[in-house]
Amino acid sequence: MDYLEAFVTMIGHIAWPATAIGIAVIARKELRSVISALAKRIEDKSSAVSITREGVEIKAVVEAQEARIISMQAEQDQVKSLALQHFKAAQPLGIKTLKHTGLQDIDAHLREMADAYMAINLPDYSERTRAKNAAAGQMAFYIVSNRINKDQLANENHEGLLIGLAESIILSAETGDAERLLKAAPGAKRLHVRYRVLIALTKLLESNLLPLADIGIVRALLGEYEVGADSSLKRLISNVTSLVNGLISIPKD
Repeated sequence: MDYLEAFVTMIGHIAWPATAIGIAVIARKELRSVISALAKRIEDKSSAVSITREGVEIKAVVEAQEARIISMQAEQDQVKSLALQHFKAAQPLGIKTLKHTGLQDIDAHLREMADAYMAINLPDYSERTRAKNAAAGQMAFYIVSNRINKDQLANENHEGLLIGLAESIILSAETGDAERLLKAAPGAKRLHVRYRVLIALTKLLESNLLPLADIGIVRALLGEYEVGADSSLKRLISNVTSLVNGLISIPKD
């Protein structure tokens, strides 16, 4: 009986390797196909599969992009919430309450706000960024609540007015804003202005207000903004690039 048990145990030890080898032989064609496909994905620089020192890294592009968009949307909602809380506030001095449907041109007060934004130069980076965001948000509320002519803003060669245009789009995007923003965007030199312009572009993309015909212009702008970009701007450029790639890869019905 002991001999029989030993024989059965020996057969069991031999059977598993033999079975594994048999499966590998049977599935060798399928394995070759999988390996070949994986190699092609790795060779493709735009693929989400890459080789690193840690081995094969699968980049969760979709999940990461979704998280970034949610983060940016939360920031946009914060600006919108602030504006809505004060929407019934009194108009700034020098501005008459609108009683018609026409749009106002740029006035002296808005130019002063734009100049004040440009003059912000606090030594601490975090404080400087907060101050710039606050000044830009105030311009956005002013532009939207007073219905300032956005076409006029797009024609101005002033980064303070440009970020005001971008912030007003984040606050309240409308048809035609993509053309306006893309017209003015190349004039952005400051990193903070470029950053907010790209968030405005994200808002337009998410709202389906940026025509696919303008994707080439967006790509060129992203390339221009990448020159001299800091780490934060580079991450945002990568995010917007992923968003654009995802949109144009969606099959049409």
